[in-house]
Amino acid sequence: GFINTLDKMAVWRTELLLVIIGLLGYVLVNAQGLNEDPKPEVIHEWVSLEFDWESQEQRERYINSSLYINENCCLAGIKYWKNNTYVTVPRWRRGVPFTLAILVQDPASNGTLLKPFPNVECQDLSVSDSPMIRYVQSMEIDSQGRMWIIDVGRLNIFDSVPPTNGPAHLYIYDLNTNTFVRNYTFPDSVVPHNNSFLNDIVIDQVNGFAFISSTWGNGSIIVYDYNSNSSWSFHSGYMNVDYTTTPIPINGGLYSLNAPEDGIALTADVQTLYFCPLTGIHLYSIPTIFLRNWSNYSDEERQAAVFTHGVKGYSDGLAFSNNGNLYFGSNSENAVKGWRIVGSHDNLTSNDDSVFVVNENKETSQWIDTFAFDNEGSLFYVSNKLQLYYNYTMDFSGRSGSNFRIWKLWINGNSYLEGVPKHDDDNHRDIFWFVVGGVIIGIVILVAVVAAGVFGYLFYYKKKDGHEYS
Repeated sequence: GFINTLDKMAVWRTELLLVIIGLLGYVLVNAQGLNEDPKPEVIHEWVSLEFDWESQEQRERYINSSLYINENCCLAGIKYWKNNTYVTVPRWRRGVPFTLAILVQDPASNGTLLKPFPNVECQDLSVSDSPMIRYVQSMEIDSQGRMWIIDVGRLNIFDSVPPTNGPAHLYIYDLNTNTFVRNYTFPDSVVPHNNSFLNDIVIDQVNGFAFISSTWGNGSIIVYDYNSNSSWSFHSGYMNVDYTTTPIPINGGLYSLNAPEDGIALTADVQTLYFCPLTGIHLYSIPTIFLRNWSNYSDEERQAAVFTHGVKGYSDGLAFSNNGNLYFGSNSENAVKGWRIVGSHDNLTSNDDSVFVVNENKETSQWIDTFAFDNEGSLFYVSNKLQLYYNYTMDFSGRSGSNFRIWKLWINGNSYLEGVPKHDDDNHRDIFWFVVGGVIIGIVILVAVVAAGVFGYLFYYKKKDGHEYS
């Protein structure tokens, strides 16, 4: 009868209880995970950089001819495209065999190697001291898969020997067809061939412009017009070295890296360009229309258009995500920070809640250099202890841990090149998942209530009839 049915139901009451506990645990764990900030992870690291050589003989030949001096190789630029990571090794000093590379896995050691990109020949100093590509500091990859490559043109600008001078270039390399589609030589009047250092680049692919920071002399921003294949230079006094902020304090040491304009970042709507000197703690911006429409404005109008956003601290590279966050290093704090910008005249000190710490570690996050995006929601960045490299005090023995790291962090945002996101779609997506989560929790609670009722009913009959239902 009914009691026998209850007897059978009681057999699986323990199993049902375990299932309910499991479901509740799953919901609680995932709900807790949603409330936690994602943590950055190191995906590549090196004590010293190692390259993907064609043979051991090639490696030995480069070493014997001083074309490969391991301690002179420093990781700097990074960009990501279709599951490939591209990096730069600036030819700041002698002994950098290859200056532009793609990361590959070493099947023997399972380590990460730097393979010359796009090939050895176009950047090989063993054949000529004037190969096609001499020294790449940074690059950007647009939404069409074209890599815009900055070739500084000069060699050994941070070495004990006099630098080798030459013209700077902008190369555009199509990653889809593996061909160079543009080779632009900057005129000496815009980028002096014996007195320049092109540093970082952002692209306005809506209007066809590139903006490049020049970190030499008093600093400047180089504007390149793709459509007219021409360039010009803009200087503001805010780009100068701020000697009141030097030396830079890092981990108890004081470092004098006196350099002007360095960091540069473009908003997703391509309307505002942010910039900062390396030796300085303030952040500035200018509407890009004053740089694009060069002949329409006087220099006085351009200078008046520069806006000061307040103090951000010492930083190198800058990068905007398409959801309006500006990411930058805070190198005196060994940290990466973000700034949620709402308006073009926001001030860094006006709302402390708008600035957030992404990562902070005095050992593993020394000197944040360059940023990149995978356009699947994650941010990449390089830490390279540049203050130690610059002062010849970097430890290549391994006793101080890795010197160069590539980090990855989920930010739920993409590159500024993706354009401003459609917030309505994002809101609809958030509402959808909120409803789904509510339904799941509701089902779990309903099952728990029903189970409690069944157990209570069993307990009642157990007491009433003197039976044990187990």
